[in-house]
Amino acid sequence: MRDGDIRKLANAWFELLKEYKDRDQSIADMCLKVIGVFISWMDIGLVVNDPFMRLIFDLLRGTVLRNGACECLVEVIHKGMKPADKLSLLQMLDLTSTIAQLDMASRTRKRFCSMLILFPQSGDEEFVERVAKLVNELGIQLCDIWTGDGVPKEMKDAAYIEIEKAIPYLLRFLSDEYDDTASAVFPFTGALLNEVKRQNKGAGQGMLGEPQRKWLMSMLEVCTQKMKYDEDYDWVNGEDGAEEEAAFLDIRKNLRGFVDAIAVIDEQMFIGYATKLVGSSLEQYTREGDNMDWRTLELALYVMYYYGETSKKQLQYVISTSAGQKLTPMGEMMSTMVSTALYSHPHPSIPLQYFENVVRYYQFFEPKSEHTGQVLEAYVGQRGLHNPLKHVRMRSWYLFHRFVKSLKPKIGPYVEIVVSTINDLLVIQAELPPVLPDGASIDPAATATTFDSQIYLFVAVGMLISIDTIAPQMQAKYLEAILNPLMSGIQEYMGKEMYQPEEPLFPIQLHHYISAIGSVAKGFPEQNKNTQNTQPWATPVPPMCRNHRYGSPSH
Repeated sequence: MRDGDIRKLANAWFELLKEYKDRDQSIADMCLKVIGVFISWMDIGLVVNDPFMRLIFDLLRGTVLRNGACECLVEVIHKGMKPADKLSLLQMLDLTSTIAQLDMASRTRKRFCSMLILFPQSGDEEFVERVAKLVNELGIQLCDIWTGDGVPKEMKDAAYIEIEKAIPYLLRFLSDEYDDTASAVFPFTGALLNEVKRQNKGAGQGMLGEPQRKWLMSMLEVCTQKMKYDEDYDWVNGEDGAEEEAAFLDIRKNLRGFVDAIAVIDEQMFIGYATKLVGSSLEQYTREGDNMDWRTLELALYVMYYYGETSKKQLQYVISTSAGQKLTPMGEMMSTMVSTALYSHPHPSIPLQYFENVVRYYQFFEPKSEHTGQVLEAYVGQRGLHNPLKHVRMRSWYLFHRFVKSLKPKIGPYVEIVVSTINDLLVIQAELPPVLPDGASIDPAATATTFDSQIYLFVAVGMLISIDTIAPQMQAKYLEAILNPLMSGIQEYMGKEMYQPEEPLFPIQLHHYISAIGSVAKGFPEQNKNTQNTQPWATPVPPMCRNHRYGSPSH
């Protein structure tokens, strides 16, 4: 078939496309699909020739059959070939010149960088996504040549020249507001960054050329801005759009990986950009306050959150100079974030990311303990532990526990106000776990109840009460205030009037009471078994609870 019939088929396809591209587009479109199927094993010269390619490129520049033409070209350049033959094919096709002439939508809201190409308006999102896939395939094939073993250096250099021609289009699609279009070029982006990272590691940082620095900076800007939530995203009711949230977080995770790779390639580039972005956003908040776009502020806080992970060195917040102590860029960001009280922004994503940041960078509060009270005030208020949104509130409980655990010695002066403020959150109300559909996998997050997060508050309270700087008498007072309601709850439930073991919530409520008591104890430091503890909070259980017989109801 390769020797004879396939040549006749190729001629037939060409004639069919010429005849039906205007007469019956459905037949022409099917013909393009057939070519895409056959191209992987046939002689590519039967299709890649001047008449055939001129016809397909004409269809690509049109409006009716351009989707099919684009998909056909993807299959053409995907065909397995020797590196030298593949490079010759890609150079001959010169796809970047053709793509520059296409009528595609300029849907990016902002020109992030000088290398970002904007196209005339068309509004055909499906076509734009297909062109993105074409650019991705072009980039992948070029990267394979550029990184291939046994490929001569001059051929690799020629492949990289073609890659640099494609990079502006890569950036354009990477910045597209439609996530399907942006994610279409993720493989090309990853392959490109991985190879630059590998080469830079071998040569040592600082060996990048100016053209590489330029497109790396552009890619850093594009990837970071793409991590911003969409304008129409309903974050407040995010629980109802779990799939949308999961899709966005997956996109953000991939973009974050690209940013991490750029930080490895040129750490100073990343530090400079991130510091400038966060600093300018925090300054904007000081001017605009709660009127600032929550998406811009959330992005700045998120960049600040992963800033520490990309640093190869241990973060410093304060350095000593001849003029005294001075805040580092990270210290400046933390100081500004805490001092501006931006957690009060009405959008719930802001306080939540604020709490994530103070937990991640808790070491900032060791030399700057004067800010600890500001953070605790944010936690115990309506934006944190008492937040009206359940998922924000429950996440805050866990983060509060982490914050207290990390900075326990610094929190002593605030224990009384903190414990009294959160006492209303320690009321236990059992609830049945959600019922999952038949056959559904057991996801801990899907079956979690309020108490699963509330338990962190009881552990945090135990840690607060047991701080060494608190007077022993006050420790005993706080402990009694926390444990008495729990003990009384057990006593009431085991009493004659409340004892209803057949009720589904009865054992759950008892379990929660007992678990809460154990969690408070978990917050206390472990004692050496051979050393007697003389602290007042270590005295025997109050008589009311000690004399009660647990295990059977009162009669």
